[in-house]
Amino acid sequence: NVFINNSASVQGGAIYLGSNVNLVGANNIFYNNSGSGGHLYNESSSVTLEYSCYYLPASGPSGTGNLTVDPKFESTTSTDAKFLYLRFNSPCINTGTPNASAGVVPTTDIRGVPRGIYADSPGYDMGPYEYDEIYLSHYNPEKNSTGNAIDTDIIFRVRDFNHPSADIVITINVDGTTYTSADY
Repeated sequence: NVFINNSASVQGGAIYLGSNVNLVGANNIFYNNSGSGGHLYNESSSVTLEYSCYYLPASGPSGTGNLTVDPKFESTTSTDAKFLYLRFNSPCINTGTPNASAGVVPTTDIRGVPRGIYADSPGYDMGPYEYDEIYLSHYNPEKNSTGNAIDTDIIFRVRDFNHPSADIVITINVDGTTYTSADY
């Protein structure tokens, strides 16, 4: 879930909790919500929000795995194709509910993309979309005695759930020389 651009003239920019409510949630992003109490106003209820991100204002209830940083969305404009998608450098990638807790949250995102697809992912992504773009998985250049890179292995992970049978070609340009995955 993402609670974005909400405001309340009295209490709770995104969520207002009266008395005797039991709120449990995970992998939420609260962004730019305003009202007394910030994102959430709690009169006297039980709140367990874990692995969630709070920004503008950068404050929220304490909880396991919670962050108070910019989630770095691709776009916060509702008409954009990448509305609420996470950018490649988002702190919300792999920092949501740990994979071991898969029974607690949905195992797919809002599009049906599996969450925690890689065994070495420490957790699901926060928010409605699991990040599924190409990203750099490993970069470890071999260095000479002066510390300059002399040989570099770059490993990419590619997942395209919309076209699982498509051939994927990666092209890299290094100092004017172009390499493609078809070359290897």
